[in-house]
Amino acid sequence: MQFLSYFLVSLTSYLGLFLGSFFMYLAPEEIEPGKKYFLLLEHFLLLFIVIISSLLFGNILFFSLTIAALLLYFFLKRFRLFLCYAYFSFLLYLSSFSATAFLVISVLLFAFGLTAGAYRFVRKEKVRSFVSLLSFGFFPLLAAVLKLSL
Repeated sequence: MQFLSYFLVSLTSYLGLFLGSFFMYLAPEEIEPGKKYFLLLEHFLLLFIVIISSLLFGNILFFSLTIAALLLYFFLKRFRLFLCYAYFSFLLYLSSFSATAFLVISVLLFAFGLTAGAYRFVRKEKVRSFVSLLSFGFFPLLAAVLKLSL
């Protein structure tokens, strides 16, 4: 896979965070009633990503690392999204060797970003919400570094 297409797909998956926040900006009446559903959908998508990636990369080492990442996700609430996107960077790199796996994983990462961005949007603090989403800019950069170095 060429680097430019790989980087653009990782960037598009990352932009799901902004699109989810933008949807919440457009529909402020859905923020409070939808918070619990967005969190539930985020957990479901993360579990689905783990199951699909374990099936795609049927390696016991990969599966054990995934279980460790899941445990960290549920115990470290403050850094859970950072852990997810660091894990997603490696997952996107591993899936780049198969076109089918790359397509499935990138779509799931975009959907996860939509729900995560919608859940973390705070209407009263628009600038702070935007800056916090920019802090996840390491995702496409880490994915690009992985692709270039390995």
